[in-house]
Amino acid sequence: MSYEAVMEQIKLVPEEYLGEVSELIRFVLYRHQNERTENNDNGSLGKFFGRMNLGDGLAIQKEIRGEWD
Repeated sequence: MSYEAVMEQIKLVPEEYLGEVSELIRFVLYRHQNERTENNDNGSLGKFFGRMNLGDGLAIQKEIRGEWD
């Protein structure tokens, strides 16, 4: 469904129900955000033990090899 089709449907909604439509949209966005964060943490132990961001692994290897040249 396109944004234009949704906008046309919203234009048909009586004004007294626009608050409910707005709350429904907020709920859908909230649910979508929660699903994204849950999918990113699946199987990760970082939430228990913390995370270290060491950077790009290939760049680190290149730097290490550069020391011996």
